[in-house]
Amino acid sequence: MNQSYEYDVAFSFAGEQREYVREVAKSINNKTVKVFMDEVAQVDMWGHDLMDHLHEVYKHKARYCIMFISKNYVSKPWTNFERQVVQARDLVEQGFLLPARFDKSEVKGLADTKVYID
Repeated sequence: MNQSYEYDVAFSFAGEQREYVREVAKSINNKTVKVFMDEVAQVDMWGHDLMDHLHEVYKHKARYCIMFISKNYVSKPWTNFERQVVQARDLVEQGFLLPARFDKSEVKGLADTKVYID
């Protein structure tokens, strides 16, 4: 597939891990790798419905999504919404979802055989 994406990678994470994820974004966000992270894209999201905007990013605008899994991630409504969109796309485009774990929290719908980093 020769599709052009606005972002090379989108991050999905709980606010409790924001500092760590921010450092990851700083280390890879450059002229060749474009990262979607909510606080970086605030101007783009201004005035938009957040659910619609995030759905569009995770469904169509990012080449990959790193899901930062934690006990906080699995318990929040916003991250649950993001997870559903990301997993639906990964079902069709295997390899889209790149899981990274802070702990062993079980993610609904994520197979135990999915390779992750911690």
